[in-house]
Amino acid sequence: MSISVQNGGAPIPADVLPQLTQPFYTTKAAGTGMGLAIVKRIVEAHSGELLIESAEQGTCFTVWLPLKSPLLI
Repeated sequence: MSISVQNGGAPIPADVLPQLTQPFYTTKAAGTGMGLAIVKRIVEAHSGELLIESAEQGTCFTVWLPLKSPLLI
């Protein structure tokens, strides 16, 4: 099962994409850099995957989770 959220904003540079889920990495003056790092850890704890793709049309965040999580069995 997956859910995707996409915006129509400017693309995220390719060299920044791999860093987005690293703790304390931020591009915002008042950011903590913890939001996507926490999301990634939660998703992976449920045997899922967080995918981030960016192109001229915008950026798409997809959370994929298995229908049966090992934490729920």
